[in-house]
Amino acid sequence: MRKRTEQKRAIREYGKWSIVLRGNRYYRVRYNPDTGSEDRFSLRTSDLSEAEARLADFVAKEFLPSSAAPTEIPLAWVLHEYYNNHAAELASYEQARIEIHYWLEHFGEAVVSGLTPVAVDGFIAALRKSGKSEGYISRILSTGRAAVRRSYRLGHISSAPFIRDVETKEDRRNKDPKGRPLSAQEMAKLLDAVESEHLWRFMLLMICTMARPDAVLDLTAGQVDWEMGTINLLPKGKKQTNKRRPIVPIADTLRPWLRQWGDGLFVTYDGAPVNDIKNAWRRVRAKVWPADFSSHLEPASRAERRARSLTCGPEGEQVNPYSIRHTMGRYLRRNKVPGDEISLMFGHLPVDENDVTGIYSPHDPDYCAAAVATIDRYCAEVQNYMNVRRLVIDGASEMSASLSRNAA
Repeated sequence: MRKRTEQKRAIREYGKWSIVLRGNRYYRVRYNPDTGSEDRFSLRTSDLSEAEARLADFVAKEFLPSSAAPTEIPLAWVLHEYYNNHAAELASYEQARIEIHYWLEHFGEAVVSGLTPVAVDGFIAALRKSGKSEGYISRILSTGRAAVRRSYRLGHISSAPFIRDVETKEDRRNKDPKGRPLSAQEMAKLLDAVESEHLWRFMLLMICTMARPDAVLDLTAGQVDWEMGTINLLPKGKKQTNKRRPIVPIADTLRPWLRQWGDGLFVTYDGAPVNDIKNAWRRVRAKVWPADFSSHLEPASRAERRARSLTCGPEGEQVNPYSIRHTMGRYLRRNKVPGDEISLMFGHLPVDENDVTGIYSPHDPDYCAAAVATIDRYCAEVQNYMNVRRLVIDGASEMSASLSRNAA
């Protein structure tokens, strides 16, 4: 049984372990009945949230339940196990870490069975009160739901409580896209405003592959199959997730650029991988849709000048990298590209690289042929509005060059 003095000092409890503060450092402590004294180990931090995370990680590694009742398993253990052994390997690991923090902050030391409908409603109400949007609340709930379901699927807990969502499938279908679609003129202005090589490559790859931003940032020359004329957006050794990375045909517009870029990672900055495109994107967006600072004083510091250089006017606020993906999807639809080809390009339909059935085979010469031809037509159209840079260069398809000349 835990000593009374230890109970008084405990700040947080995880099973048999507690967090206590000694001086300005946090320790994990438990009562050892064999010695009649405390086992105490430093968590090597003076930050409580970091101490909680480290103890939860330790407990997750020390303790592996099997078909345990939800009344016996701390929710914190389930969440940390999910993060350490699954979410930490995802491209969205940082977002998952933040979403898990909201669960831990609200439910604290609750066990899994504490996720009753009333408790989940209380969590949703708290998130709404803090100003979270319905879409973001849905993502937070989804992360917790995935953690609990994983624990059940792996046999750690004997049952998983129901965790409702705040959005229906219909709500998600009717939502505005993450980034607003762009006109050909707007796309041309963005491309003309690009000064950095890594952002130019990023945008060109987004247009010609219709991929998600993280897939573009991961893309290497090793994923290009010149013989088959395809790009596998899933790097070798990486597992598919619900946000599938498909195999897409190489657009003629893209071919000469890929040849120019050579081997290795395509999107780099000073030779290093680019993990985040946000600042470069915000800077070029602010050039195209500048904010009005005429009624403001001149910036007094370097930080203020930098902040202004990244601030756009209202027309550009909803323009982000996903705008390219949504622009391309709508353009293909307007040009009557078959729906299955659009779905394949987006990664919404699973495709087996070894499949040999008609249009669903990446090795078929006609694989997504209408889609890729329409992408090239779009690039030619955008080129007509560009004044500074060249999107369609020598070596691109004769068709695209011809379209560009005729339109001019």
